[in-house]
Amino acid sequence: MVASKKTLADKLEDGRHYEIGYLLSPAVSETALEDTVSKLLVAPITATSGEVEEQELPTLITLAYPIRKTVDHKTSVFTNAFFGHLRFIVEPSAIAKLAAKYQDQSEILRFLIIERPPVVVPLVVGVGPKRSIEREVISVGEVKPPALDAAALDREIDQLLLPTN
Repeated sequence: MVASKKTLADKLEDGRHYEIGYLLSPAVSETALEDTVSKLLVAPITATSGEVEEQELPTLITLAYPIRKTVDHKTSVFTNAFFGHLRFIVEPSAIAKLAAKYQDQSEILRFLIIERPPVVVPLVVGVGPKRSIEREVISVGEVKPPALDAAALDREIDQLLLPTN
């Protein structure tokens, strides 16, 4: 019996969408960064029949606070780390296995896996050729205020300013 390989459409139906944000040790060389991410993060996902949708290569950042990591009874303090993220599809039962695998890796300082909703393409209603609307312009004419001489203007201002009894 030949096992059928799941297509991306099958994985979209069976699996859920997740994203992992991670911090890698600055001891990882920048030249080996892509291989390290592939070995430590991508390989466990593909081993659990998951598929990586999007990947951002990590960049070196200064941390907001020092992070302590104990490996083999030796504690190290880090002030810099490589930050990156992956978006992937995997079955929910595999998440606990992935988290345990990532926890055991000495090069991974911290990670956070979140479930995210699948990307939904919005339905656009009313798309079509633009119609021009003809508007009728009504000319009202020029409106002129009534002409007042200086004395009439002074009386008008006095009436506005003086209180009436």
